Amino acid sequence: MANFKITATTTVAELKEQFHNEFGGILRVYQGRSEAPEDATLVSLGGKVGELECRASRTVGKFIEAFQSELGLKVKVYTKDNWVSVLDGITLATVREIPKNARKAQMEQYLAYQRDEKEDDTTTGKSSQVPDEYKNILLIDIDFIRIELPEDEDSYEDVGEEMAKKFGNNGNGIAVLFHGVPDGDQAAIVISEDDRSYESLMQEANNLISHLPKEEDSQLYLSSNIDIYNEDFYYCDAIIGVALNEFCDGGNKHEYSYEWEEGDMNGKAILRVNFGNNSAIFIAYDNGGIEMLGLSDEQFDYLTRLSTLEYCDDTTTSNVGAIYEYGRKGKVGFINSQAQITIEPQFTEVSELKGSDYCFAVKKDGLWGAIKNDGSYIFEPQFGVLHNTYPITIIEKDGKWGFADVSKGKILIAPMFDRIKEHLGEEYYNVLLDGKWGIMNSKLEYVVPPTFPDMGYFSHGYAAAQSPDNELYGIINVKGEFILKPQYYQISYISMQNDELVIFTKTEDNEKIKVDINGNPID
Repeated sequence: MANFKITATTTVAELKEQFHNEFGGILRVYQGRSEAPEDATLVSLGGKVGELECRASRTVGKFIEAFQSELGLKVKVYTKDNWVSVLDGITLATVREIPKNARKAQMEQYLAYQRDEKEDDTTTGKSSQVPDEYKNILLIDIDFIRIELPEDEDSYEDVGEEMAKKFGNNGNGIAVLFHGVPDGDQAAIVISEDDRSYESLMQEANNLISHLPKEEDSQLYLSSNIDIYNEDFYYCDAIIGVALNEFCDGGNKHEYSYEWEEGDMNGKAILRVNFGNNSAIFIAYDNGGIEMLGLSDEQFDYLTRLSTLEYCDDTTTSNVGAIYEYGRKGKVGFINSQAQITIEPQFTEVSELKGSDYCFAVKKDGLWGAIKNDGSYIFEPQFGVLHNTYPITIIEKDGKWGFADVSKGKILIAPMFDRIKEHLGEEYYNVLLDGKWGIMNSKLEYVVPPTFPDMGYFSHGYAAAQSPDNELYGIINVKGEFILKPQYYQISYISMQNDELVIFTKTEDNEKIKVDINGNPID
């Protein structure tokens, strides 16, 4: 049995030394939310003069509670290598048995008790089982992959391309370099910065490795697969740097330059990090401290969905049929107003079709399709292009263009054109077939058969067109009739100014002039 005695002169260092000798772990003593100085007396921190008898069979959680309630001190128990905090259900006698660099999954085998799933439904992710204190907190989800750093820097680009295939590359890279003597003391260096490519991360890691003692081994982990709910990486890279340094580099064996401004993002964030088979969920604070959480992956995912809804409009139960974009692991899916997943994240891009009631264009494996809000496909992903219009949309497949009716899920004109141009605000389409442009109306009927070598967009009922006879440009109406005869080397654009049509042209002599619809010069 250990007997912790506090006198008026007992210091933080003395208490920590006694705990380490008794149980092999590291005791952290806090002054507010920061670690207390080693030379501070426990009484100056609000501790009470007295004694606490503690059996080795007591769990870490009960030990922490007793120190708070009986001696007035806030403490936490960390593993012997000062890596991470020990789970509450582990006994003090077992602390010294936890291996170095242990993750949550490894620590769970040392638990003195397991939750009874019949009595405790915390793994379901139900809102009633997620503590309110964890809601409305910045959430950061990071997946890492271990890589072997090529000896030839010219090969970094190849590794980067392989990483991009697995994780994508949003330019917000993070690297963690673990190093140390095998089976000995370990440390980690974290590189986190906005606008970082895989190649630049590997270059910096190589530079760091070159300065390590020769007897040290190193392991490099990279990630650009970072989900942040709901902030930009630009505002969170320092927060990520602080949190990962505390988590990966227990005991702050390295100095680092990241500064989490006090109070920024409410001073705390919850992170889920995954280094292959080892993952952990913890809360990090702006003072650099972290605390392992007992949240399941399901609960963490539920919190990310709640956070997503906070930034969506009209998330009310009366908004029948509404679904909201939800991103996870670099993919996009949909959730409803109750934070339930309606369509699993699987798309790389989504876009609600204009004018529709919750119909979406979706991109998967590089191809576009369309879905309803219940997840059923209107069109399986098969198109290189699917315009964001409803019900008539332009599609492209295998280099040819056509039309589809998304409301009916039908192909109206199978892809056959070389190109189609849609006119904003005009109910016409320019279609290119066999090198000639024609005009179709909203009923997809030819107004003008493919006739013109070149044609611009319609504006105010007129468009520039190139004559098939002399290759000069004039102005046509929607019937394909030249209102302004072809006489210009180029027509840049058409504009309406003071209720008059102004045409910007260039003559064969390369002179730029403005003319009206009759060809009269305008000053």
